[in-house]
Amino acid sequence: LFKGKDVVVVGGGNSAVEEGIFLTKFARSVTLVHRRSMLRATKIVQEEFLRQKNARVMYHKVVTRITGSQRVEGVVLKDTLTGAEQSVPCEGVFIFLGQAPRTQLISGIVDLDPAGFIRTDEKMATSCPGIFAAGDVREKPLRQIVTAAADGAVAAYCAEQYLREIKGDIYK
Repeated sequence: LFKGKDVVVVGGGNSAVEEGIFLTKFARSVTLVHRRSMLRATKIVQEEFLRQKNARVMYHKVVTRITGSQRVEGVVLKDTLTGAEQSVPCEGVFIFLGQAPRTQLISGIVDLDPAGFIRTDEKMATSCPGIFAAGDVREKPLRQIVTAAADGAVAAYCAEQYLREIKGDIYK
């Protein structure tokens, strides 16, 4: 969808910058928009992004509006220091503003990592027998629709196997 197009990535952490690196492989240009003076991504990830000829960073900027009627045509950026606004033409916007899992309901029942993501094994089983987790609430290195869907398939299959082990034929 974005081959040869200008795109904007919003964020400054590892997820945003890694997505920016990925997009530089086929987009004409990738503009990373960050509200602070420094990115939060690890130095090695930042350096990799900045090595790309079609990559740039705009610091002290926030997106106030995405423009276009039938499709994305640009973004309006506000400077966090001066308040000045500017338009940046683009054909795609990718927002990576942090990930906070909503796991409060299960906190204290299953093991969570320090950031609040659910720890699972390869079968999507948690530390509490019979509870399985899938998708972006899991502790994992990549959060994309395809990985969430795969997690869901594995969790459903393994939950069924678990129920068969403790209950026998669950379809009677």
